[in-house]
Amino acid sequence: IACAATSSGTKPGTPGTPGTPGTPACKTCAANLINTTPMGVGSKDFQNDAIDTTGACATRTLTCVGMNANIEINNGAGVIPGVGMTATMTVTCNAAGTAWELMGFPVTRALCAS
Repeated sequence: IACAATSSGTKPGTPGTPGTPGTPACKTCAANLINTTPMGVGSKDFQNDAIDTTGACATRTLTCVGMNANIEINNGAGVIPGVGMTATMTVTCNAAGTAWELMGFPVTRALCAS
């Protein structure tokens, strides 16, 4: 008897209640996939860093507050400017559960600067 393996879009070890599917991989991204440690002059901790798993896939919202607040992405590859004294970035866990993404691009570093 042969057994065929299939991918269900869930991570191993995340069984659901009998009769329901397991947790989708896109709800399992770890917080440490984005380094948010302050680095350099003018950088500081994010005021808010929240993961929401209530939607189809997990989202993570980082909020930077301060004078001229902005969020630097991937060591300066991009910047999200603030409005007033607040800059906010929301990323989504990818289908594999291996990266937080912004507009389809993985974010591995986020820095709150003000």
